[in-house]
Amino acid sequence: MSGTLWAVPGSLLVVLAFGDALATTVRVEGAGPLTRFVLSGAWRLLLRLHRDDTGSRSLSNAGPVLLLSTVVVWVLILWSG
Repeated sequence: MSGTLWAVPGSLLVVLAFGDALATTVRVEGAGPLTRFVLSGAWRLLLRLHRDDTGSRSLSNAGPVLLLSTVVVWVLILWSG
């Protein structure tokens, strides 16, 4: 019985991760809802770090950091599901 109770939220997490990955990679107009949420938060964090250290080129690595954070979030959701 408890296995069934864990299967439902786990299945929902897997569907969420695959749906967001599909929406992000296929849609022309932008990212999926989960990816948009994660990337906007990461972008705000990177901008805040850049403002604190104005002499650096910290935003030059923002693209790879944001891409890697998207993949890590998808993998963590799939793993937890």
